[in-house]
Amino acid sequence: MNGGQCIQYSPPDNYTCNCTGTRFQGVNCTVSDLVTNGSCPANVISLFILNDRTINVPLTEPVCIGCRFIDFQSGDLIPFSDGVWRKGSTALSDGDFSGNVIISSTSNTLFLTLVHPATVVDVGDTLTCSSSSASQSHIITIGAFNFLNPRVSPNGTVSVIEGSNLTLTCSDPGNSGVPRYVWINDSDGSQLTVIINNPPLTLHLTNINRAASGNYTCRSTNTELPGVIMDTTVTLNVQFTNTPPVIEASDTFMITVGETALYTLHITDPGDTISVTIDGEFPYTLDQNGSIWTLNVTLSSLVEFNFTVIATDSFNETSKITPQVIICSCTIDRGNCTIDEYENNTSNLLILMCDCMEAYEGEYCEDDFDGCTEISCFNDATCTDVPAPGTGATCPPCPSGYTGDGIVCSNESTSEFLPFLYPSSYNVYTNVDDGSVDVTLPTTLDFGGFHYNRAYISSNGLVSFGRAYNSFSPRNFPLQNSLAVVAPYWDDSRLSGSRQLRYQIVSGSSSLITEVNAFLSNYTGDTFEADWLLWAYWHDICPYSRGNCQD
Repeated sequence: MNGGQCIQYSPPDNYTCNCTGTRFQGVNCTVSDLVTNGSCPANVISLFILNDRTINVPLTEPVCIGCRFIDFQSGDLIPFSDGVWRKGSTALSDGDFSGNVIISSTSNTLFLTLVHPATVVDVGDTLTCSSSSASQSHIITIGAFNFLNPRVSPNGTVSVIEGSNLTLTCSDPGNSGVPRYVWINDSDGSQLTVIINNPPLTLHLTNINRAASGNYTCRSTNTELPGVIMDTTVTLNVQFTNTPPVIEASDTFMITVGETALYTLHITDPGDTISVTIDGEFPYTLDQNGSIWTLNVTLSSLVEFNFTVIATDSFNETSKITPQVIICSCTIDRGNCTIDEYENNTSNLLILMCDCMEAYEGEYCEDDFDGCTEISCFNDATCTDVPAPGTGATCPPCPSGYTGDGIVCSNESTSEFLPFLYPSSYNVYTNVDDGSVDVTLPTTLDFGGFHYNRAYISSNGLVSFGRAYNSFSPRNFPLQNSLAVVAPYWDDSRLSGSRQLRYQIVSGSSSLITEVNAFLSNYTGDTFEADWLLWAYWHDICPYSRGNCQD
């Protein structure tokens, strides 16, 4: 009985009962293994009744009902020993319904234990507890029992964007008894809310990050079903838009051969890790200090290269920067690089040309400049270059009977120079370095097969025609692009204070024109008649490096 199984042990008609799992024991599985001893057995649903009521208990699990009576005047429990349990109008006895009824008592409580309640009662039946000595009775109605999984909203799998908010709501599906509800984080089993018995129960998730992905469970327990758990789980899928690393760095990287050049990058990707690699073949080291990365490059000789910095995050998103490499390969103490002149610009690499100091020449200022290429000694005498870092050249002294510096030698008996002459008035150009004054010529000047209407008098001791030319470093003639230049005093000088460029256009019946015509006619042996002349005088001028000058 009570779910036991018959096992034949001696044919043909001798059997015994297997009571395993039935909560009964004995030959016929009619003796309950629930021991009461005047109380409710352990680990069963226990109710105490003080008045008429409906109970909602599962009819599949043992239940113990304790019946008590109260003295309404004193409030004390009434002792009694004549208590009776009835189903409907039928009195119940201990052991009824194949042992499914267990009745015991104390001085003030009458216990009724139903081992398999469904064997004894059904929904709608009544059980009555009464005592003649107490003159009271309680009617207990068996109600339907529900214990279902909680309802949650939203349910299933919920996708949210990182940084957003979400509210999960757990509701009662209509459970009987006194269910209790709580939200649980499945990843670590932690309790996310307080336990309540009056849902709905809400769980607020704010500023959600990717670590919040996972399962969230609303868990329900029932005091009338110890150890029984009903769960409903929501799966949270946090979606996020990954952004690649951000690189902040210069678009150019200047390197001078023989010196250490540093290229600094600020690389960030909040909340993520970054790895940095260099795509390029050249000697370098790469250092990191937080979000600052420093590329160290030292070239001992000219090496042509390009490179790309690649920053990669943990999602394999990359950012790149390819700066323009600018290399200055000039020997440090012989010249300087200028961005205005470069060897090539067809690729990302830019090799700067060298602006050599006066004593040096060559692509990288590696050679001594031969000062003899700029002068010729008198009568083709041997010229001697001044070794670098010195500049210029020297010539032997002038022959006997001549005076001069060995470059220009004059016969002492004949003057080859025009006496110094001043116009009646002149203009002053001063307080300038490497500049020129623009002068409009009275008439077109034929010079070297070209026609000019303008002259430019430079602070550096020369006059150019057609366009300004202010180079402070003397060069061999002819100059670039057939530039027309007269260079009476070509050197690097600066106009300031008493150092002045004085100039004038002289025309008409000026005595200065008369004297010039006479001198040139006498010197050349031909009649010379000038209509106008350009007079220029560099007053108190000497090389730029000297402090004081003589007229």
